[in-house]
Amino acid sequence: MEIQEIISKLEYYDGTFPREALEAAIEKKEEIIPKLLEFLELTIKEAEEFRDETEFQAHIFAMFLLAEFREKKAFPLLLDFFSLPDDAIWDLTGDIVTESLSGLFASTYDGDISKIHQLIENEDIDEFVRAAALDSLLVLLKFDSITRESIVEYFDELFRGGLKSEIIFLWSHLVECSINIYPEELYEILKEFLSVNLLGDDYYNLVDVEQALEEDKETVLQRLKEDDRFYLIDDAME
Repeated sequence: MEIQEIISKLEYYDGTFPREALEAAIEKKEEIIPKLLEFLELTIKEAEEFRDETEFQAHIFAMFLLAEFREKKAFPLLLDFFSLPDDAIWDLTGDIVTESLSGLFASTYDGDISKIHQLIENEDIDEFVRAAALDSLLVLLKFDSITRESIVEYFDELFRGGLKSEIIFLWSHLVECSINIYPEELYEILKEFLSVNLLGDDYYNLVDVEQALEEDKETVLQRLKEDDRFYLIDDAME
């Protein structure tokens, strides 16, 4: 299958899963990457137009193929895409935000951690995107792309004023992420934060933090390694 035929089959949904086109795209990886990057660039530029075209799907296949290919040039494009207005993001990608985004970010990560930090700290970004960016740090830790120490230091900064948000969900997610990396060094700031910022019965609290600390550190970190929620995109078709 030639590149243009692959592209035409991936661009719009015709009622069937384009398995043959995806297999051909993977076979022609080097040739197809520039086209996939173009799809992302075009969708970002024309987001308002494409959000009304419910059959348009090129950007979805582009994201997952580029993630499988570990294409670093896709990383800033994904960050730009998911910095679009909330309604555009959800119209264009649906539950990818809550199901796969952390893996997409981590799979294309280009080594500049500040870009993820900026997304997390940007108050104009959808809170679920910001939560996925937090999770992407744990994915990167799980696969040894960044250190636990760097995350601990960063989370400490977030609790001390780096994270601006009145959204309880986002703060609770930060607490959860802290628990998942073993919150030993963060205990005092977590205790201080949770004593004045009551997240409510439906969210994490200091008891959850202390229960994590009762376990062995290596046990908690091993659980992270085995946690299926934190994964890289290895198979776009899956």
